[in-house]
Amino acid sequence: MNAGALGGRIRELRKQRGWSQQELGERLGVSPVAVSRWELGERQIKGEYLVRLARVFQVSLDELVQDENGELSLPTREGESVMPPREPTDPLEWREIIRTLADAVKNQSEAQKIQAQAHLVASEAQKIAQQNIQRALDQASAPLAPGRGGADAASGDE
Repeated sequence: MNAGALGGRIRELRKQRGWSQQELGERLGVSPVAVSRWELGERQIKGEYLVRLARVFQVSLDELVQDENGELSLPTREGESVMPPREPTDPLEWREIIRTLADAVKNQSEAQKIQAQAHLVASEAQKIAQQNIQRALDQASAPLAPGRGGADAASGDE
């Protein structure tokens, strides 16, 4: 389905419900201009908005992106069609998918550990900065010791 065909489907579903582009935009959290551009096929629709559209129209994603022949396809940037991926049949394909997913989980876990360490470092840096500020304030408010300057030293009184 090209962007124009999907846009026509959105316009059709919107009009069936008697909604203006403004009303649909409010339900989706987008401007009426965005809705207009989708309907005209001038702008690609991000996946999150396809999901929102399906929910707002109370249709499945399949029904939303189905072409007139009943075939499923998803819009691409150049109006080409990408069919949904097939299910792997070879055990080696499944192993590769599982390995990829395991790597993604591992990378996410490592990223979370790094984020936690960065938070600890930032907290420690904040404590040190607060201590330094307090020292500076204490020094600024402390009376000067005799012989280290001050009014007595300037006047020559001893």
